[in-house]
Amino acid sequence: MAAVIHDPQREARKPELAFRIDGFGCDVNDAIFLPENECIVTGTEDRTLRVWMRRDTGRFWPSALEVLPSPVSSLFYCSQIRCIYAGLDNGTVMEFFLSEDLNHLDHRRDYLSHTARICGIISSLDMKWIVTTSKDRTVAWYSSENGKRLGGHQLEAAGTCLE
Repeated sequence: MAAVIHDPQREARKPELAFRIDGFGCDVNDAIFLPENECIVTGTEDRTLRVWMRRDTGRFWPSALEVLPSPVSSLFYCSQIRCIYAGLDNGTVMEFFLSEDLNHLDHRRDYLSHTARICGIISSLDMKWIVTTSKDRTVAWYSSENGKRLGGHQLEAAGTCLE
């Protein structure tokens, strides 16, 4: 008599492609999926920040677009206040508010945080801070209320991400 033992790890599902957005003429450096709105925010090498909404057909179409002064290297989205932070290759972090209908980005302020490519951004609503790291081997934190730098720290190597 023979027995078949089923290994649950072998029966794991294969990854499936959930969405596809065509039409990029350059590299996408970062993307964020906003499941509550069925939209995607992308930052690309051609210096554009785009908000893509899923239409009734299932396809994604751009609903908001901003051309920035430098390529977008990192994105962070705070859903509680509909705020997008875009880190740029030139070391700047730009803050935008996303309208309720997702069709307009309102530029609020710039954080002149670093001298090299932004690699990570995170926001703390409780402390009202924006924390960034960069290839310039620094971490910096700013007040999200007035945009002033609150502090910084020199790293031994380039920062790669924040979580």
